[in-house]
Amino acid sequence: MLMRSSSSGVRSTIAATVTAALLVSCGGSADLGLNDEITPADTGVWESSVDYGFAFPNFTANTYPDELFNAEDITMLFGDSADVCVSGTGADCELTAEAAQFAQMVNTARSWGHCEGFSILAAGRYNDGLEPVSSALLDSPDVLHALMRGVASQFLPEVQAEADKWAQASLLDKVLYVQQSLDDGMLDVSVGIYTDDAGHALLPYKVTWDSDDYAQIWVYDSNQPGLTVSIQVDLAEKSWRFPYAGGQTWSGGSSMLDLVSIDDRSGKCPFCADAVEVSRAAFYVRSESPDVGFSVDGEQIASGTVSDDVAFRPMKGQQTDDDLLTLGGYVGSKLRHADRNVSLGSRDVAQGRSGVFYSR
Repeated sequence: MLMRSSSSGVRSTIAATVTAALLVSCGGSADLGLNDEITPADTGVWESSVDYGFAFPNFTANTYPDELFNAEDITMLFGDSADVCVSGTGADCELTAEAAQFAQMVNTARSWGHCEGFSILAAGRYNDGLEPVSSALLDSPDVLHALMRGVASQFLPEVQAEADKWAQASLLDKVLYVQQSLDDGMLDVSVGIYTDDAGHALLPYKVTWDSDDYAQIWVYDSNQPGLTVSIQVDLAEKSWRFPYAGGQTWSGGSSMLDLVSIDDRSGKCPFCADAVEVSRAAFYVRSESPDVGFSVDGEQIASGTVSDDVAFRPMKGQQTDDDLLTLGGYVGSKLRHADRNVSLGSRDVAQGRSGVFYSR
């Protein structure tokens, strides 16, 4: 495998064994036929995300430099077996080399935000009926570490495989599946959206239909707490649009939107001995430039590629630039709703570099 960034001219080679033929492109989206089973209908769990989303916005690792994804977080996710701890338990666990490497990967990923953690934790707390509601929680260490564990869960092979599967489905199937997932009054799905050089996780809580060909997926966006926003899906054009923070608009086709289940992701240790079958491997490329190349056995893999065998896309959680963003934010103990005349600084809102890609 060869990774390269043309901005630096530096090449780094990684040896690996590939057991399956890798597809260079995903060849369009698959129709799962959910429209034969599900009738489009307005469905929702919340009226808005204000009461149940967190009041403080998405943040980077630098916002709370003293808080790291640590041994206690890993043991809460995966236990304290010999695969995880050389000795000790909980906060006193001395991590194995594999566990320490996993922790380092998570802390690197946290440099670009915690949007996956916000979506997972907000949904889980609502589904479990926990009090106080998430909007009343402060950015205390226990809350921050719960968000970190949500970020870590996106690296589990089962989660990656599910996201890749849904990335290949049609937009209609995705909207209908989200709609159906809300029927039981629970929040069961997280949505990932991507551009060429950025990714973001959102929590859908309502689906509405403006016509047979136009639907809106209403989402809790951790970058914009206090704002009511939706992913606008044009089924006729096979495209979606989203009002991203700072007045930006993200848009894309079906392969640039995926789904993952929100369920208990603890206990599924990807580096432990009982994880006998390795169905896929992941590596992460950190680059100051979005111009990153990736090839396998001489075949170029394009950014945005998603197939059963390979996915090469930005990591969820990053921002696209260092401009000040204008959003609803957390000030003291009160929720500040959107004020287009007030911008939040880099400490208040997750800021990151473009061009950080991941390959599953």
